[in-house]
Amino acid sequence: AKKKAEEDARRKAEAAKKKAKDDLLGLEEEAAEIADEMDTGLEEPLDLEEEEEILINGELASPKEPEELPVKPKFLDKFKGTLVVEEGGVLTLTFKVMGVPTPKISWMCGDTILKPSDRIKMTSTDGDVTIVVKAVTM
Repeated sequence: AKKKAEEDARRKAEAAKKKAKDDLLGLEEEAAEIADEMDTGLEEPLDLEEEEEILINGELASPKEPEELPVKPKFLDKFKGTLVVEEGGVLTLTFKVMGVPTPKISWMCGDTILKPSDRIKMTSTDGDVTIVVKAVTM
């Protein structure tokens, strides 16, 4: 009786193993069919480099990179101390500034906003802002 019970248990284990293997093969075949159905109609892969609008889950999506998050403007250099320029001399100030979007810098003398002219040159390159004032007056 013990031997018969062991034989029955072995047969049941083998049957369960065969059923699991058959189920797994069936799942693999089903997955392959689904993959084939998904590929149907796609003759060429999508080229996301092109400037095309694409619908994703019914929403308009763009292949472009997302815009950068805004960053508050900040001067990375701080002027410390005293700057002495003789009357008639040239004053040059350069500071590094950062922010997103790129900050627009206005230079002031007292309450007056300075404008570029023959005497006053202003530049902004790669985060460096510079003002050059020729023939400084008091």
